[in-house]
Amino acid sequence: MLAALGVGLVLGSLVALRIRPERPLLVGVVAITLLVPPLVLLAFEAPWQAIAASALLAGIGIELFSVFWDTSLQAHVPNEVLSRVSAWDAIGIEQTLWLCAGIVFVGISSQLLSREVRELPRTPPTPA
Repeated sequence: MLAALGVGLVLGSLVALRIRPERPLLVGVVAITLLVPPLVLLAFEAPWQAIAASALLAGIGIELFSVFWDTSLQAHVPNEVLSRVSAWDAIGIEQTLWLCAGIVFVGISSQLLSREVRELPRTPPTPA
């Protein structure tokens, strides 16, 4: 899935180089909806091929959104306020990094609450 997503990101950047939509932000927001199908397919336990194909499309959507979001910001937001508008949640870089670190720490640490995680043994290697 990660490889398919990566290929999609590369393809999305190549597509973004070639197209010049009249409404780039609309195209980007519509493209980012491609993130939904892989999650739905994972929930339905679909075959890996379907999930990988949808991950490839999600990568294209992510990249198109990213490119058209950034170009829309640069085209429509004055330079003197661009950094303020681009700051995540307007709380600043340092605060955003601390918040992200906290979220990741809680997410990873909470796995230790699972007995299955704490007690999962290593399986012995099987002879070839």
